[in-house]
Amino acid sequence: MRPIVFFLVSIPVFAINYPALPIATVDVSCCPAVARTVAVHTAAQLQAALSSAQLGDNIVLDAGATYEGNFVLKVPGGSAGWVTVTSTAASALPSPGTRVGPSDAVHMARIMSPSAGHSTGNKTYPALGVFLDTPNPADLGVHHFRFIGIEFATGLTSVNYHLIWFTPMSFSNQSSPSSQPHDIIFDRCLFHGNDAIATAFPDGPAYDNGGVVFD
Repeated sequence: MRPIVFFLVSIPVFAINYPALPIATVDVSCCPAVARTVAVHTAAQLQAALSSAQLGDNIVLDAGATYEGNFVLKVPGGSAGWVTVTSTAASALPSPGTRVGPSDAVHMARIMSPSAGHSTGNKTYPALGVFLDTPNPADLGVHHFRFIGIEFATGLTSVNYHLIWFTPMSFSNQSSPSSQPHDIIFDRCLFHGNDAIATAFPDGPAYDNGGVVFD
């Protein structure tokens, strides 16, 4: 009988540094409770609804309609809930958590920037953003907006540098958590230029905040 030989191999054990777990979460479950429904049919009505938004508002845009402008989010009033911005045909979209595509645009309302903006951010006119020229940093801390079934686009044939802009012009303005946008969700939305396939956005959506989710 041949002898059986066992080998004991000593393998050094090194400490493994795993990435830190998230320190904050955003509840993306759909859909927020509605206290008031606000129907908007024009660009002026949309800006008015965003400017006077209260937590619990459901701002409803017409599916298939285009709202052209540089729309500004304001800090909503109220103490609890979300502001929902959606379309009249949102119920026809794929179920929450499902990726949408260009074929779903028929069920969406379009928010479109007519402006090119500037590559350095000196002057930028996005389709959606915060009040960049405010003297009050707290005005930048917009929060608890959920966009469902909205198409964001530009009508320009040239490059658009900032389609969505949540970062202040002066980063020194973000001196406290209250000046940072947070809890903003884009749920089953489309983002593109005048050509959904060929147009490039060099900077993409700009943000510097405490929680933006593309769901």
